Amino acid sequence: MEEIKNSGLVVITGGARSGKSGFAEKLAQESGLAAIFLATAHAGDPEMEKRIERHRRERPASFTTRETPLDPCPVLESEGSSGRIMLLDCFTVLLSNRLLREADICAGNGNGGNPESAESEENALENALLLEEAAERTREYVEQLARAFIDSPSPVLLVTNEVGMSLVPDNPLGRVFRDLAGRANQLMASRAGQVWFLVSGIPWRLK
Repeated sequence: MEEIKNSGLVVITGGARSGKSGFAEKLAQESGLAAIFLATAHAGDPEMEKRIERHRRERPASFTTRETPLDPCPVLESEGSSGRIMLLDCFTVLLSNRLLREADICAGNGNGGNPESAESEENALENALLLEEAAERTREYVEQLARAFIDSPSPVLLVTNEVGMSLVPDNPLGRVFRDLAGRANQLMASRAGQVWFLVSGIPWRLK
């Protein structure tokens, strides 16, 4: 797997349950490098806690896990080396975490972290502006993150969800997030040495 070692950033995308996580783990194992798993999920409720615990159990025992729900850059800087490979799963969850955090900051914590709590038409307009500001701040972070991936001495496997093949979300937050995720995926794919698309467990190399 010398090609993976020399690819820098590798993007692995697909729909839910398409097999992308398993494929990424296989690439990491076959690289022959020590794998560091950058986990982005946050256990916000009991159901999510169970999901996270199941994923931990299913993860290869040789992987070292680092919890990075908001920013993997410190781990890239402190633990990145030519003898290691980083696997971030999942980029879409990281984007969601960042967007909600930025929305909360933009609102001055006045809405309890829920950018869709407007109770009037005027508040709804302010809410839309808040979401756009939060999305812009998140896009700026994505640019920084892409540079960190490229500069890392470790190759990076980035697992993300393809968000453009389903229904248009019926709420402002969902639409802003869909647009943000789509643009962020495009940016990462443009910087990647390899891009893979998973359909029903079958990997297609796009780049």
